[in-house]
Amino acid sequence: MPHPTRRIADGRLGAGIKVGLALALAGAGAVSAVPADDQPAGAREPQRPQGSQRQLATARVGSDLRVTLTATRQKGGKDAAPTAVVHLDAYRVQGGRWRPAHRQRVGDQWFWYVVTGRHGVCELSIANTPDRRSVVGVSLLVSSSIGCSRTYRFPIGDR
Repeated sequence: MPHPTRRIADGRLGAGIKVGLALALAGAGAVSAVPADDQPAGAREPQRPQGSQRQLATARVGSDLRVTLTATRQKGGKDAAPTAVVHLDAYRVQGGRWRPAHRQRVGDQWFWYVVTGRHGVCELSIANTPDRRSVVGVSLLVSSSIGCSRTYRFPIGDR
């Protein structure tokens, strides 16, 4: 059975970003993807990255799971383009606050200006499985000529 997918058209996230949700469990809640600087109200939000970090995208399922993609700039060589390391951070609400639940590096290394650009995030999806786990899918732009990376999948854990 194919998973329902909602497309979000937003300049910050890229016109083609896919936010998918597999509603394998009844009452799993709604999914929303928001630009990094458009934080929804509710529980206290995780701190935003500063300096040489940039928050690429954020997605939320219901009121208890939030995932964030963050790029950290790495210094390039004398004539090399700057690169980035991208991490997926998952948060769950505990005691009225967002608490870190999972952190995972996405791929190896990315070009800073490509992943932080307008279409840098190709896909950010969250699926709930029957065994009460969430799986996050991430695909990033490798370059404008190569296109998007393969989809990396990360299990987040019990709800």
